[in-house]
Amino acid sequence: MPSYALQSSADVLRELGSSSEGLSEAEISKRRLQYGFNELPEKKRSLVLLFLRQFNDILVYILVGALALSLLLPFLEEGRPTVDSFTDAFVILAILLLNAVLGFVQEYKAEQAVALLRTLTGASSRVRRSGQEAIIPSRELVPGDIVILEAGDRISADGRIIRVSHWEVDESSLTGESRPIAKQSEPLEREVPLAEQRNMASSGTLVAAGNAEIIVTAIGTSTEIGNIAKMVAEVELPETPLQRKMQKLSKMIGAIVLGLCIALVGIGLLYGFTVQEIVLMGATLAVSAVPEGLPAVITVCFAIGVRRMARRNALVRRLDALETLGSVNVICSDKTGTITKNKMAVVQTWVDGAQSDREQLLALIAASNNRASLPNVGDPTEIALLMFGKEKGVERLPIDEEQVPFS
Repeated sequence: MPSYALQSSADVLRELGSSSEGLSEAEISKRRLQYGFNELPEKKRSLVLLFLRQFNDILVYILVGALALSLLLPFLEEGRPTVDSFTDAFVILAILLLNAVLGFVQEYKAEQAVALLRTLTGASSRVRRSGQEAIIPSRELVPGDIVILEAGDRISADGRIIRVSHWEVDESSLTGESRPIAKQSEPLEREVPLAEQRNMASSGTLVAAGNAEIIVTAIGTSTEIGNIAKMVAEVELPETPLQRKMQKLSKMIGAIVLGLCIALVGIGLLYGFTVQEIVLMGATLAVSAVPEGLPAVITVCFAIGVRRMARRNALVRRLDALETLGSVNVICSDKTGTITKNKMAVVQTWVDGAQSDREQLLALIAASNNRASLPNVGDPTEIALLMFGKEKGVERLPIDEEQVPFS
């Protein structure tokens, strides 16, 4: 990939086959075929593997062993067993299947819901294409697109800055820098690390102040955040506290049962029991000692919790994640656009500290010193001021370029 940071804005636009007016629809379609969508690939999981994963637990392994013994015992005891002789085996099998089905159904439904949420709540970007500004899903960005960014926006693709006004970006997610970095549009004189590339913007970072225009240079897995995503794609999810405790309990149960069986063999040999009698007693003891209802009880409890969460519009992807969520005692959240609707409206006005009849002039000033456009392009506060001006019937004044960003 060429070093766009060392090139002038004009050279970058020329190399990427774009202009300050943006790409044409025909060129966008062509580049979509070449580069695909601006998204990170997702691992597709087989439904069979998803179902089999429900059996990946030490206690379940012990239950499978108990199931095998329950199937063997009737033959040792009776020679020609009846259907009633396999009652224990049927119970254990039913519990294993119930546990697996409940876990599988929950995870499958959660996977489908998460996939749907990605299409409904995907990030959007403000772009200029064929000279017209529009809001589009960020996954539709292509290299060469002109993206307009303001304070509060999350950058959705890597890009070279071509116009900037008091622009600062929080890059802590990539570089660890705790303070926002002031950006520029001038080319750099030499190659520098990512943290020092003042004329480049990176996907996943947040605009802290000002406004700028960038030309997209990389999307999807070609971005800096995409490279990180590829490296961590194979990281396994950590175990929950309950999973660790259940594994410890399962190992303890297994050790106790094994110890008792060994002791039983010694006692049987000491008192002259036959090998068949010793095996029969050991198998009976092993089956009796295994708490076959425990996995089902835990799964059912989790399923009830998941249903309660669902009634409150909370999506739980895995059953055991519910237990981790239950261990949380502090939640930190930024309310803007998260708890609120991220929409604003002018409901009352003051001039010189008091209500006034000069609202027309106030509306004109608010609408003219404004970078947004109706119905929903731009900063929510500026959109609200434009709506206020529209309600008052004023026409915004033509301003070539705003030097001081809204604050």
